[in-house]
Amino acid sequence: MKKIIVMLLVISFVFVSCSGKEVEKKEEKKEEFKEEAKEEPKEKKEELTWDEDYTVKKEGGVISASLMMPKADKVPVVLIIGGSGPIPKNGFANEYIMMADLLKKEGIATISYDKIGVGKSLVENLKESDVTIDTFVKDATLLVDKIKDDSRFSKVYIAGHSQGSLIAALVAKEKDIDGIISIAGVGRGLGEVLMEQLKRNPNNTEKILAEGQAIIDELAKGKKVEKIPSYYGALFRDDVQNLMISWIKLDPSKEYASLDIPVLIIQGAKDIQVSVEDAKILDNVSKNSTLVILDNMSHVLKDTDDENDMTVYKDKKIPINTKIIKEIVKFVK
Repeated sequence: MKKIIVMLLVISFVFVSCSGKEVEKKEEKKEEFKEEAKEEPKEKKEELTWDEDYTVKKEGGVISASLMMPKADKVPVVLIIGGSGPIPKNGFANEYIMMADLLKKEGIATISYDKIGVGKSLVENLKESDVTIDTFVKDATLLVDKIKDDSRFSKVYIAGHSQGSLIAALVAKEKDIDGIISIAGVGRGLGEVLMEQLKRNPNNTEKILAEGQAIIDELAKGKKVEKIPSYYGALFRDDVQNLMISWIKLDPSKEYASLDIPVLIIQGAKDIQVSVEDAKILDNVSKNSTLVILDNMSHVLKDTDDENDMTVYKDKKIPINTKIIKEIVKFVK
């Protein structure tokens, strides 16, 4: 039987233990994202760095965050909540630190953080199976609390990327913030998106798809599934089922419909993971939203002519789309 392939799935589950070593990596590697050897340029460009540590304590550990701060007395700040999977504060392809650097030049501060279990965001004895959507929400709210107590900031915005778009909406229901920037945010439930992605692969037979739907249905009922076919072993393995159960019951469109604050929705037309239609769904349900479609932007905020071009994921030196900065500046200021 042919292997299941879920191309660039919007959920990627690889967890890192408190020691910083991978606990388990059963996820099938679709493609190794390793930088190719290149000749050293004559003039080496200085690497971007954060201005200040902004780590917060949580029970049993810390959330490692960093701040990019303009030279000004009182400025708006954007908290970036990263996408799914083991995303560091810089982003999968340095997209977050690039965004922070450009926003700093526009007089806007930015804070980003390593997701729990990644980099220095470590919690004692935390297992992958302990992590749920609520874990991500609580981590983000800890940072919002610290930001709101910081007199250097005039307004607080959250920029949620991919899965972070949903987390941003959930945080906004608990904390008083000035607005949300949804970047590549999915507008539908996890179950529907998973099945859509499985159906894209012509190698997935009707039997395979039916089995996938049955597993999703059980997870949607809040039940873990013990017997998983070998070809679904990576996607639905036991350690991530608690996270999936907590995620699959949420509908991003309903969460955005409940918000009263301003929302900026940004979507790249060359995004292979999230569709323009998802952005339109969020825009249609939101009470006070602005929708921006960037023609050549990929999922990692970098421009490409071909949505299947993996170079934007591999090469961390490729700059991000600058139009996204202009739209955020307009929204925040």
